[in-house]
Amino acid sequence: MHYAASEHGTIFSVGDKCYELVPTLRSWFDAENDCRHKGGHLAHIGDSSHQQAINNVVQQYHGDHGVWIGLHDLQHEEHFQWTSDCVGLGVHQYHGRWEDLTCGQKIAYICEFGAVIPTTTSTHIVNTPPSNVLEGNSRLCPYTVQQYASHYNTLLVQHGRSCYELLHNKVTWSHGESLCVKAGGHLVHINTAQEQAYIQALMMKYNPNYAVWIGLHDKNVEGQFQWTAGDPVTYTNWISNHTDNFVSHNLEDCIALIPYRGGVWDDIPCGNSYYNPFQGVHDGGETHITLCEYGKYFV
Repeated sequence: MHYAASEHGTIFSVGDKCYELVPTLRSWFDAENDCRHKGGHLAHIGDSSHQQAINNVVQQYHGDHGVWIGLHDLQHEEHFQWTSDCVGLGVHQYHGRWEDLTCGQKIAYICEFGAVIPTTTSTHIVNTPPSNVLEGNSRLCPYTVQQYASHYNTLLVQHGRSCYELLHNKVTWSHGESLCVKAGGHLVHINTAQEQAYIQALMMKYNPNYAVWIGLHDKNVEGQFQWTAGDPVTYTNWISNHTDNFVSHNLEDCIALIPYRGGVWDDIPCGNSYYNPFQGVHDGGETHITLCEYGKYFV
């Protein structure tokens, strides 16, 4: 079985079939329409091996929540058909059993696609780390960062040669970058598909419902993106039609990662910060949670 980070969810294969676990909550009808729009349909589970494999993926990447599959009895009650009330695959206390649910209920879903022949331009296959190893060893992080995290009770984790800190408050992009710099780092800079998969898994565990600022921007020259940490831009994970999909490309200079849409990146307005001598920094306009990265090259 293989996994990949995609625009919307987690892609995996079982045998000669490809599947996408989409975390977006939709009704059965909307989920089926989305799968068909992508060239597939809600998942058909034909044997116990596919059942077990799909259930394992749902448990690992979607927790204890059920997902839509393609079985339904819309034409004749109790005469179930594959997408040809609605059925979801339940986890937790249901242990992968199928549930007859109200079709309008909004839950995640699994799309199924035919076999795909790999090409040189196909999506990179990456392994998403298990949730129990996401935190790493924060004692390897710089001491100053550990002190800040302890004082403000923020999430601090270690992965590879980097440490990541998830701050609490929603602030503007510039304010977020300044907070990271104060502690000796920068807004997170994502250089590979593997790092993207790790960050998305971390966000789905600790911050699944809110976008986070990352260090990419084109504030200096429109259309020329750069990381605040100075790293070359070797990897991106843009949402479709990211230019002009929010306000205008001239006003969308800062980048946010959106966990609840599969971890895609979108360029949006940066927000406005100003200093009030009585209240300190005041943030207005676009504000999001800050994700800092430290110690890229510590040993």
